Amino acid sequence: MNKSQIDALMNDKEEFEKLAKQGYEEVDKNKNGSLDFNEIKSILVNFSQRSGLMPPTNAEVEQVYKQLDIDKNGKIDFNEFKGFFRKFLEMQ
Repeated sequence: MNKSQIDALMNDKEEFEKLAKQGYEEVDKNKNGSLDFNEIKSILVNFSQRSGLMPPTNAEVEQVYKQLDIDKNGKIDFNEFKGFFRKFLEMQ
């Protein structure tokens, strides 16, 4: 996805929601409706491998996990994931 495609996606709420939901469902391996530590770790490790970066340590994953868990209930719900997804796209 190039910058103009990302900008268009960010401005299309319906399309953004659809893509975020698809990504969330792919990451929710156990299909329980929330993301746990291992599922978030999997995203970060996969991304680092594809990018040629060092994989994150458990401490680094824990830091990211705590930032994503806005309501501090120990789970990442879809709305929390959407915030993460939006920030990720903005970094591209």
